[in-house]
Amino acid sequence: MEEHVEKKIKEHLALTQVITLTSKFIWKINNFTDDLEKAKQPGQEQKRMYSDPFYTDKYGYKMRVQLYPNGNTDEATGHVSIFIQLLRGEYDAVLPWPFARKITVTLLDQKKDLQERKNDENTIPYKDMLNNPGSFNRPTTDSNTGLGFPNFISHEKLMTENYIVDDTIFVQVEVREEYTGTE
Repeated sequence: MEEHVEKKIKEHLALTQVITLTSKFIWKINNFTDDLEKAKQPGQEQKRMYSDPFYTDKYGYKMRVQLYPNGNTDEATGHVSIFIQLLRGEYDAVLPWPFARKITVTLLDQKKDLQERKNDENTIPYKDMLNNPGSFNRPTTDSNTGLGFPNFISHEKLMTENYIVDDTIFVQVEVREEYTGTE
């Protein structure tokens, strides 16, 4: 009996474990202050930049980061806007749709002392993914509409920490998929 209880407790505990698969992509943007100044020029339409495409994992979803140095709309002027776009990928036919993973976007603080870093981080809420099917359903064109943060960080805050060092910023995208159980 004691052996049976011990075995069953271990099985039940294994069922409550959460296994998290996480992938990270870091986009290094050189000459950022030049891009920011160009985007601020009167008469300029919102300047848009794209990261290289990346996959969430070896056979995963294909995506990219879309960044506007001076906001993507007039209302977002004075902010950096950041969006995530799903792209048509090689493995779309075998992936579950709609896309439903946790996406966290982080502007990395580059202070030398890791303890003093104040990264600026935002997560796309799952309900936003559900309410924007054009962004997270299987792409029918080369890219879906982006979803993210029009007011990711103000220019004022951007200059307060070490987000820009040697005229370079780093944007990190972390994609998480959580499984419950022992799959």
